[in-house]
This record gives sequence, C-alpha cells and structure tokens, in this order.
Amino acid sequence: MKVILLIILGISLIRCNQKSYAKADIVATIDYNSSGCFGGETSSLIIVNSNGKMSAVLKSNKRSYTVVLDNNKIQSYNQFIKELKTQDFGIGCTTEAFYSVKTENEKIEKMDGGCSWNGFNTLRHSLFYE
Repeated sequence: MKVILLIILGISLIRCNQKSYAKADIVATIDYNSSGCFGGETSSLIIVNSNGKMSAVLKSNKRSYTVVLDNNKIQSYNQFIKELKTQDFGIGCTTEAFYSVKTENEKIEKMDGGCSWNGFNTLRHSLFYE
C-alpha cells in the first residue's frame, strides 16, 4: 500500500511540474522564411514569460536554442517589432524574406523583397550571440 501511495505521489508531482511549465505565457511568435538564389532559411523564435522571467527559444535547422532575456535583449526585440511595423520594404532583390509575428494583441505579416533590411538576423544576433 505504501508503494502505491508513493507512486501516486510521484506521478502527481510530475504532473504539477508539467502544468507549471505549460502555464508559461507565449508573448510572441516570430516565423521567418527566406529564399533566394543562394539558399534559404526557415526559423521560428518564441518569446516566453514564465513566472516573470522572459526567455527566447530559437528553432532553426532542426536545432533549438534558449536564452534568458535581460533588459537589453528585450529592447532589441521591441526595436525589431517597431522597425518591422514601419519598414518600407522594396522589391528587386533575388532573395525574399517573409515575416509573420503573432502577439497577444496583433498579427504582423510582411514580405521583404528589397534586401535593404536584415531584421531577423540582427535580432537573432542580439538575443543569442552577444
């Protein structure tokens, strides 16, 4: 009987831990696709708030990277969103980049055919490589 109670208690603890992780709020999802003569890329960046701690998860090329966001990294994300909203994308480049951003309040979809803005790569560098 004690063994059964211990097993039930263990399963309950595991479920509680899974629920607390599942309660993390997704702040934003950024899907990025680029294609052109010299290759392409498909990546997804998810910004998560878990118990007041912001983090970013980058999924690219069957790999996943996670980083905790400090104030500078959060400012980089906010700058990316601001520029994406106001950027006047051109045409004429052989590479096209498609951005799809979903937040709690809005959805932004933009196509860059001008090669004048390198927003996703700049954001990725700011969050994961500095």
